[in-house]
Amino acid sequence: MKFQRYSAFVFLAAVFGAPSITAEELQLPLMQQGKASVSKPNKGDSKAAVEQRFGEPLNKTAAVGTPPISRWQYADFVVYFEYDHVVHAVAIHKPKSSDEVIVLPAESDPKSDTDSTR
Repeated sequence: MKFQRYSAFVFLAAVFGAPSITAEELQLPLMQQGKASVSKPNKGDSKAAVEQRFGEPLNKTAAVGTPPISRWQYADFVVYFEYDHVVHAVAIHKPKSSDEVIVLPAESDPKSDTDSTR
């Protein structure tokens, strides 16, 4: 009996007391973060092979963590290495207008990094 009263109360509250619910369709520009034709290193490539194929990177970030992960930045993509091999290569977003801003991860010195979550 107690359950039936509770169920009736919940039903009436939902039907009469709840505000109307609406939904909005969002359209996200998928796969527009870079040119699809940008050539990037393949997973498993060595650092030497990447440097031979794409040249000297614009920036090299020292390895941090266990296993050691390092990052090389090129003009169109960023390559992530575990030890000496590629684990991921990501295209850099190129803004369509000057209103958009590119935010890259801040460089951190692994020796002075006090973040205990790593």
